[in-house]
Amino acid sequence: MYKDIIRGLTSAKGGAAAVTILMLVASVVAPAAMAAPSTGITVQTADDSIDVGETTTFEVVLENANGGVGAYGLTVSLDDASVGTITDVGLGGAPPSSFSDVSISADGSSAEIDAVGADTADSGPVTVVTVTVEGAAAGQTDLSVDVSSVGTEGGVDYAITGVSGASLTVGDGVSTPEPDPATPTPEPATPTPEPDPATPTPEPATPTPEPDPATPTPDPATPTPEPATPTPEPDPATPTPEPDPATPTPEPAPETTLHLGPSSDTVKQGKTTTYDVVVDSADGGVGGAEMAIVVGDTDVATITEVRIMGADEEEVDISEDGSRADLTYTGGDTYDSGSFSIVEVTVEGQSNGETDLSIAPAAGNGEVHLLNEEGTGYDVTGTTGATVSVHSGGGDDAEPTPEPTPEPPADGPDAFQIDLVEGEPIQQLDPDAGETYHKQDRFIVALQITEEERQGGGAGSPMTRTYQADGCEVTYSWLSFDNTTGVSEVAVSVSDAGDCEGITLSYVGYEFPDGTTSWDAEHADEQELKDSMTVTLQPGEEAVLTVDVTPEEPTAASISAPAGIGL
Repeated sequence: MYKDIIRGLTSAKGGAAAVTILMLVASVVAPAAMAAPSTGITVQTADDSIDVGETTTFEVVLENANGGVGAYGLTVSLDDASVGTITDVGLGGAPPSSFSDVSISADGSSAEIDAVGADTADSGPVTVVTVTVEGAAAGQTDLSVDVSSVGTEGGVDYAITGVSGASLTVGDGVSTPEPDPATPTPEPATPTPEPDPATPTPEPATPTPEPDPATPTPDPATPTPEPATPTPEPDPATPTPEPDPATPTPEPAPETTLHLGPSSDTVKQGKTTTYDVVVDSADGGVGGAEMAIVVGDTDVATITEVRIMGADEEEVDISEDGSRADLTYTGGDTYDSGSFSIVEVTVEGQSNGETDLSIAPAAGNGEVHLLNEEGTGYDVTGTTGATVSVHSGGGDDAEPTPEPTPEPPADGPDAFQIDLVEGEPIQQLDPDAGETYHKQDRFIVALQITEEERQGGGAGSPMTRTYQADGCEVTYSWLSFDNTTGVSEVAVSVSDAGDCEGITLSYVGYEFPDGTTSWDAEHADEQELKDSMTVTLQPGEEAVLTVDVTPEEPTAASISAPAGIGL
């Protein structure tokens, strides 16, 4: 479904404008295990007869929603544009403006509509779009709907059982003339005679007799009949029908939070530092987002650059004063779960002081929008900002000179990632061919080291998750990296979560290609495998996996165990 909608959005916007549309990863499909709910679509109107110059509205209604309507692609057409023209289209479910597109033809005969990220009633009739039509000339025309796809808020396609259109009659506006008020209504020729006052009004000949109190009021001869058939009680032997198991129960929107990292940083005047926008708990990856990064005091610091990780299409608008950056991106290809960075923000120090850096809704929106790779909107329950401290770098404001850190190996990479995964290493990553750990659903955790962190001996940005497979549960105890040697270690243990017969684990180190400092799906196939280690562990066994990312050629690493961890 989402492929069709993305195709419609892309073709409608075209060129550079296409970057304003938040579309979804092209590889998305509805979950195979969920049967598609079926329903029909009808066109309804309260007024199908208007005059020339007047307007009426038609509603395209999904007859029986099960899971709401989250995305839709359709075309509404008038058979005869000389009779009526389409002048406006309203979108049901209020999808964000950059997640939708409406294109009305020049002659008003049709409107192409694509939208993602709608939020409607979960069940019952749901109005998908509202179409306004203006009468152009006397006559009659049909209004029809061509549906390319309609999907639930959980990303499941509806099976459309039928589409019924409507008709419009336009009158010429000529009506029967009202009588001229200047012409009085004629008086009757013969006046009604007045009664002669000399003739008294006759009294009634026979007075109405009063009822005899000795005669009782007779009982009604026929009693009021009782209902012939009592309302039947429900038969206890007939059970209440269970819901159809073939109809999927709509899944609630996944919840997550976002934060800026690091939580605080210090920069000199005229120098820059970077912060990451991190999704704290992904469920199905991140396929797109719409948000803003805002600086509290531009006298202290300003935003100079925004880099989005692995997007197909993106738009970034940094204000002239550097106070905020509004961003929209689509086609994200990320880890399926865990915590990871999706946006990198560069901030420049302007003058001594401290200011806040925060995550906010994009201009025109009421909330931060985040979609997973299947098009389901996240419920972003909170965001956490950061602080920026700026100093001049000399005089009273100068910070103490830090202790020198050991120089890293001369042949060390600028930046790299190290993955803990189930199964064997992938020699050459290729997202388009499905050759990534998260696409194969065997990613456990990763350590990403940027050039700055490597030079400064930082620990990098680890991602976390709970991992179970084939009845085995994998726990990793810690991650470490030595920037003087390029060696990283992780301690792992395996426990039985139900019929575990052992599990194969690999620790794999890749060098990022030049110009990238984190996962980028577009350049993933350029990542170079530097070192890997693979072991098979049974329940109750532990090991320390080690890789060295500095060798020019991949080498086999040895197993070692820190104190307190047995093999």
